[in-house]
Order: sequence, then structure tokens, then C-alpha cells
Amino acid sequence: MALEKKDPTAITSGMDEAAIRAQDDFSEMVDLEALEKSHIVEWWEKWYKKAGHKRLGRILVKGI
Repeated sequence: MALEKKDPTAITSGMDEAAIRAQDDFSEMVDLEALEKSHIVEWWEKWYKKAGHKRLGRILVKGI
């Protein structure tokens, strides 16, 4: 059984869309006074497989 190759453009596009959703999710939870490490860990675990580490890192740096 051959593995189906995915179009790299489609993969990148899907990751970009996930990053937008992750940004929205992060924006909703950001209250810098009450933000704890555990909140960031939960958010990261939720999104890193969908959006990728680099995209999440950019969101995190912009948000904090």
C-alpha cells in the first residue's frame, strides 16, 4: 500500500489557518497579570501539531 503524498502548499496553508485560530485562542486567554506557565503549556499542546512550533513561537513573542 503506497503512502499518499500531500501537497506541500496545502500543508502550509492548513498550518497557516491553524496559526490564525491559535492566535485567536491565545488572544482570548491573555491577561498578562493572571497568565501562568500552565496556561501557555496547555495552549501550546493544543496547537503545536496543527500550526507548528515556529508559528506558535511568533504568536507567543508578539503576545507577551
